[in-house]
Amino acid sequence: MKCMIIGSNIGESQAFKDTCMEIGKAIAYCNHDLIVCSPYEDSADYWVMKTYFDTYNNHKERQCFLHYPKNNDVILKIADIKNKFSNNINLVEHKSLDNIIFAWLFCQISALEMADYVIAIGGKNDGSAKLLLSLAKAKNKLVIPFSKFDGAAKDFYHETEYLLINLIRCEFLFKKDIVCTEKDVVQIIYQLLNEKKQNIDRGHSLKKVFISYPREKNAEADYLEMILRRKNVLVFRDESDFIPGATIHDEIIQKLNDSNLFISLWCKENACSPWCFDEFDIALNKKERDEMCIIILKLDDTRMIHPRARKLIYYDVKTREDIQNIVNRII
Repeated sequence: MKCMIIGSNIGESQAFKDTCMEIGKAIAYCNHDLIVCSPYEDSADYWVMKTYFDTYNNHKERQCFLHYPKNNDVILKIADIKNKFSNNINLVEHKSLDNIIFAWLFCQISALEMADYVIAIGGKNDGSAKLLLSLAKAKNKLVIPFSKFDGAAKDFYHETEYLLINLIRCEFLFKKDIVCTEKDVVQIIYQLLNEKKQNIDRGHSLKKVFISYPREKNAEADYLEMILRRKNVLVFRDESDFIPGATIHDEIIQKLNDSNLFISLWCKENACSPWCFDEFDIALNKKERDEMCIIILKLDDTRMIHPRARKLIYYDVKTREDIQNIVNRII
């Protein structure tokens, strides 16, 4: 297995470096190859490499691949890295381009093709990290995002949080006060790779979505359901999936318990519906237990009435095209 590192130290944080070094030890412990694209100290790559080679002596058969553009300054820096860390670095040189930014991007995209999975940590929102993570998602590669250092990894985490919360205890990914250890990273790598393999073997998706909406927005719920089902998502809603004759409230609880993603079509009719309120309340309780992710699609300018939901991420939706675009981003 090959792991690619994507990210950089946005705030010059020692905690960032410490976490990267734990990641390096974990990748070596897993006996996986390492793919990096930067020899510079402000990158996650540098600090992951540092401890990957500290642990490397026990894993002689594993390899590190460093992709870089042909450039004299870069080559000098790589020579320094080899002296510091190890001579056992497989150098993958790519042709130089007139624009050095494009040259680095070409290296990173080429490296991504080699990777089986990606670990993302930090990364500038206006840099290449965001594009690379979008490409990784489009190529259906497993991405493990450490969101607590903000940046591109944090944005990616919020888009895909529901894929993680039911699989592992992953607070160290997003809570800054929880120290990440090598054991934590090893656990998440093994569990997510195994879950991905099982998901492929079963041939179906683990995404289970509950749509909460008022009856006045039935057309919007129908459209959302159609888009989700086209993406092989299991959809629950209180119109077609509840058993006839059963107590509605009991069925809502059961379907919510079976779901890992809650989508609220928020509007004035939703705010006035006691059923929608109860559904949202149950979803918020599950979210607080790290059992559910909540996505709010705001259909109008109605203010959020749930105090616990006022700080959640929401998306303004005015048209069906908006709904389509949001679903494509999060799933």
